[in-house]
Amino acid sequence: MADSGAASQPRIHKIRLAPYQTAVRNLNKAIVVRKSFPQIIDMASAALDELFNTQMLELLEIRAYAYSTQGKLYSAIADAQRMIGYAPTSSIGYLCKANIYAMYGYQIRAIEAYDEGLNRSTASSHPCTAIYHQWCHEQLEDARAKAVTHNDNRIDIIAKLPVKVAHSILARLSQASAGTCLYVSNVWRKLIINCAGAWEDVVVSDSTTNNLRAEMLVILKIVPLIKCLTIDTSNTEARSTLFLAMKTKKLAKLQSLKMTELTSRNVRPDLTNFSNGLWQTTTLTTLTIDFGDNEDVITLRDILSSSSALTDLSYSTNGHLYDVFGDFTTWNSDGISSLISLQVKSGIITGPMIEAMLQCFPQIRRLVLYGCQFCVLDAVATHLPNLRVFACNPFSKHIPALETKDLNSSDNEEARPQEGIRVLHVNHQTGRTTFGIPAMQLIYKSMETLEVLHVDMPANNQLHLRRNYPHFDMKSIRNLTLSGAPEILPFILQSLRETGTLTSLDVRCVPSIMTIVLYLLRMRRLPAELRISDTKCSQGHFALVQLFQKYESESLNPLQNILLESCASVNDFVLEILARVGTLRQIILNDLKNVTSSGIKRIVNKSRNGNLEKLVVKRCPSVNSEVILYAKSKIQEVVYEQ
Repeated sequence: MADSGAASQPRIHKIRLAPYQTAVRNLNKAIVVRKSFPQIIDMASAALDELFNTQMLELLEIRAYAYSTQGKLYSAIADAQRMIGYAPTSSIGYLCKANIYAMYGYQIRAIEAYDEGLNRSTASSHPCTAIYHQWCHEQLEDARAKAVTHNDNRIDIIAKLPVKVAHSILARLSQASAGTCLYVSNVWRKLIINCAGAWEDVVVSDSTTNNLRAEMLVILKIVPLIKCLTIDTSNTEARSTLFLAMKTKKLAKLQSLKMTELTSRNVRPDLTNFSNGLWQTTTLTTLTIDFGDNEDVITLRDILSSSSALTDLSYSTNGHLYDVFGDFTTWNSDGISSLISLQVKSGIITGPMIEAMLQCFPQIRRLVLYGCQFCVLDAVATHLPNLRVFACNPFSKHIPALETKDLNSSDNEEARPQEGIRVLHVNHQTGRTTFGIPAMQLIYKSMETLEVLHVDMPANNQLHLRRNYPHFDMKSIRNLTLSGAPEILPFILQSLRETGTLTSLDVRCVPSIMTIVLYLLRMRRLPAELRISDTKCSQGHFALVQLFQKYESESLNPLQNILLESCASVNDFVLEILARVGTLRQIILNDLKNVTSSGIKRIVNKSRNGNLEKLVVKRCPSVNSEVILYAKSKIQEVVYEQ
């Protein structure tokens, strides 16, 4: 909000009920005592005048000024305009409107409102309001004079700056502030419209604006500059307008489009314009679309056939993918090979269903599937030789994007990256034991290139791991998350004995923590980040003590971050040994039934001379708030939840 200079501060005052109450008492007296109908008419008219000319105006004035202090200019001006509508000959509404404009730095508009009030307002014929209206009239004259002086003396710093410097400043504004700049002056309007940096990323949302219609008027002026557009609104008019802009090639620089489930509701009337818009927007490379439960959708095939430049597609539906997939058996892939990243979320994804599409896009390097069955893994392994990132029903919602090395297609063999999956998330989800065989085959095939592996597989005695997967050794692994079958966990961990690249290990739902620690103690280099959760065995505390003692004694294995969650083996003694690890920066303790306030205090006392920066304690019933207060006085950041 700009400095007003001439504007007075908002006048938020209490409502004066006495004049209205007096008018009502006179009316009641005329009705009960005198029973004179002419007098009743006069008294009722006086009460109505008092209600509209004073009470209603005061309420609107108070709300208008309250809106203005919250940055809601349009709402404030709307209330001021209603005041003028109720009392067009009173100066109160004009004064309110002008003062609000002046508060926002719109001095020209303020002067126009002051002049309008001076020309249209007249003295009141009612004694109870005449004095107040006269005071407002005098305020109009005084405020107008100050506004004129302030407008004549002001310096527009932005207008005097070099264009490049002004654009650099304007590009840092929020979308709402950039829209406001359009109405400051003609100079600002020209600067902000030509400032490409201010409009590269635009969001149309019900939750970020109080006046979507006004915001759409702003957006329509700058659509040629938009590079990234997010549509998150239930307003069908706004959606139709933007789809039409795509169809008519007005979004000439659009590179990324995101359409949420809220926007896709009842989208059938606009599907034709949307499909044509995808065809006309030749610069579009990234598309994220969520149809949710909506049955009116555009199929995957239609999207891919309409957007020849598309490299990154994310498609979500709660329905069966068969209904929205489209027919890829007749696909003509000549000249269309740009898609390298695909994310699909559906109720059910089967192997035969997705195999036809994968055959059409063998160049895909990133594939994320939610809701897929185990038979999908065979199709992926067969038809995507260039795959670098693959997630099947992943735990995490954030799967890493492709890196530069994943896109390297150099003819130089030394510069070309080693073929194989670099990031792999595999979660059985369905619980079927047959899932483990194709999943393990995929892991084994990519063992030399895997850097990130998140795996959750059911128990399966048919795997015969050591016989079917000899010389299993993951040499490049950095981030490992393990959960599921007890025979798979030690098999994978034993492959890490000579690995020196592992920096993060997350172990979940293991029957015995002692087995996990045994393999960790044999490793040449321990991970710097350790997460252990959902272990029900209470006999593993000595194993944890051994592990933390090794971290304490070996400077080459610094432990920086640790999470212990739902671990029956963790008690106060284990925490005391853990606190001796001087390299720790963050400790997270969650749902630990055997940890008390004494254990937390030991951590705090041991870490006073260490590097511990953050301590998180959640759902530990034997930990009281007093020790948390003590911890907050010693550690930089402490988070506590009962």
